[in-house]
Amino acid sequence: MLRRILAPFLVVLLLLLGRAASIAVRESRREGELSRCLFAARAIGMATQNRADTGKCWPALKDRRENAPLGWRTELWNFIEPARARTPEELRAFPAGIFHLGDPASSATNVYAIVGPGTAFSPEQPCDFDEAPAGTLLYVSGRPSVEPWHRAGDVRIEDLDQEGRSIREVVGEAIEGRTFLLYRDGEVKVVDSSEPASELARQARWRSRTAR
Repeated sequence: MLRRILAPFLVVLLLLLGRAASIAVRESRREGELSRCLFAARAIGMATQNRADTGKCWPALKDRRENAPLGWRTELWNFIEPARARTPEELRAFPAGIFHLGDPASSATNVYAIVGPGTAFSPEQPCDFDEAPAGTLLYVSGRPSVEPWHRAGDVRIEDLDQEGRSIREVVGEAIEGRTFLLYRDGEVKVVDSSEPASELARQARWRSRTAR
């Protein structure tokens, strides 16, 4: 009789324990993914500073023609791991690595420079690293690109300026619900991807701020 009474309670208890364990595993995986994203983003920020210290310029933003020189991601790679410097040919065959924040083994990329008038990567001023305020927004993570990592496009500030659109709608998110922002001083922020994309445009403009 006691066994019959206790049986339903034991089943419910086991179900609750199983659910709690499942939630714990999911949270642990998410924390691990978040940590990997933060590590990769900080490495990119540090590499950008190393590149600027060496050449006193931002990484070059070259065009995307098939026969064009490799772009800013490949230029930065050898400042991320200078001891493992690679030739342009090796870089073309290399996975996205650190530029795909959520999955280092991926051949896609989800880290983009913010380009356009008033940004750090404005074509008019390619060598103003030291003049940019510490809080200048340089890079933003987003949805994986369908292009090879070394040819992926960047985010235009005009697209971020569109009113009424979220970061998720314009850029995407590195991991569910989160977008990673990288700044001039190497700081990395994690923001909710439902926030307005226009806020990123505001942070990305710096010459207009310093002129005031």
